[in-house]
Amino acid sequence: MRTAVQTMKQNHIWHVPEWSDVRELCEQQGACLSIYMGSHMGGSGTMATADRLRALLPALEEALVDRGVLAPDRTDLLAPIRMLSREATLEKGHEGGLVIFRSPHLFHIYSLPWETPESWRLEGRFYLRPLWEALTANRGFLVLALARKRVRLLEWRNNVTREVSLPEDVPTELERFGAFKQPDHDLMGKSMAGPSVGKMGGVVFGTGAGHDKEYHQLHDFHKAIDRGLHTLLNTIHVPLVLAGTEADVASYLRINSYPLILVEAVSGSTDGGWTDEEITALARRIVQRWSPEQERKALADMDRAIPREKSLEVNRIVLSAEAGRVLHLFVATGAADQYGNLDRISGRILLSGEFRSSNDDFINAAMIETVLHDGNVWVLPPERMPDKASVAAMFRY
Repeated sequence: MRTAVQTMKQNHIWHVPEWSDVRELCEQQGACLSIYMGSHMGGSGTMATADRLRALLPALEEALVDRGVLAPDRTDLLAPIRMLSREATLEKGHEGGLVIFRSPHLFHIYSLPWETPESWRLEGRFYLRPLWEALTANRGFLVLALARKRVRLLEWRNNVTREVSLPEDVPTELERFGAFKQPDHDLMGKSMAGPSVGKMGGVVFGTGAGHDKEYHQLHDFHKAIDRGLHTLLNTIHVPLVLAGTEADVASYLRINSYPLILVEAVSGSTDGGWTDEEITALARRIVQRWSPEQERKALADMDRAIPREKSLEVNRIVLSAEAGRVLHLFVATGAADQYGNLDRISGRILLSGEFRSSNDDFINAAMIETVLHDGNVWVLPPERMPDKASVAAMFRY
């Protein structure tokens, strides 16, 4: 029986993958080749990526033979990789890594702006775990620099920092804003009534005149910024780090309405000569320590679950993921591969010429099956894993 290698979806515009790309890659099955290649700089004295890829082709062919892929299908699967190995781009060199994914129905090439260890896999699914970990560790974010003389919004994405154009209604200078905006005393002069007050409205209180004026003015300034950024932030929907003095950060956190803001901030005046790259470098360390609220809730739910509702045993987890039972899957960054034969443990009977499982990574398979059944995959540092396990799962039922 020949595996149909259909007209493939190709992507020769090398770009950094998005999470939507990962979902598409999860949907592929059959003979799935995943090739991770490190950077190569021309004139460095190391073997060019094109040469390394050509040298890899015999091993890819041999692996396809061992896994029962018929000769015509082997030719079709390897044809675009052979063509790629002759491209001038790979002869000249490139910064960062490359990832090549080839299945019977898809051929994608992705450029990674960070280094990646070289490896290749032939499995019944794409080997996505290294890519998953890299995207998690290098997630994009925004920095709101709250300098009173110049407010700006910075985006860090794929190792590049750029300034984002602010909407017209976002004020950028406190002094100019205060020249025409009257402080909103009614808003700041009220506190919400407690639950025992019944239908009583806000309770008015008073403050000192001098400090009160500055306090209200800064509050109104930050409130206008928050209001003006609302649509933009909720469209991009990435973590937001504040950068500014302690007073500015505290003021903004009091009025913030954006759910993905981080409490930890880059501390110091951004008027003080920092470059944009220096600010985002400090912010990136904060983002890498941060965990989303949904992730914290998933860990809390896992902790409260009774023994039959969760597992640390990889065979049980991967079979449950294939059955759609895994609600939350937790995977430790850098966890050792856990190999096995998926066809054997699932009891799947193969027809002649079908792709055969062999040494598949069960953790990778569990991640993909969890996504395909609309579960949640959380890649965590080892110290934050449930029971310090390399893989753990909470079941739907």
